[in-house]
Amino acid sequence: MTALPIPPPEFAGMMTTAEVAKLLNVNKRHIYRLVQEQRIPHYKWGRLLRFHPVEIAAWLEEFRRSPGGEQQWG
Repeated sequence: MTALPIPPPEFAGMMTTAEVAKLLNVNKRHIYRLVQEQRIPHYKWGRLLRFHPVEIAAWLEEFRRSPGGEQQWG
């Protein structure tokens, strides 16, 4: 039986794919697709994917649109 990899200490406090999916109210498959397309900040160690909460918050802020802002629909 193959031993599971031990994540490095800097992974402590990071979010799993399931936690990010729950935060964004999407399924895990969508998160995997964002990772594959390199559209979401993530760390990969072996087969483990982890997400830093501060980086995810900053990434989300990039998509924020204020009401009545410069964004024009049409």
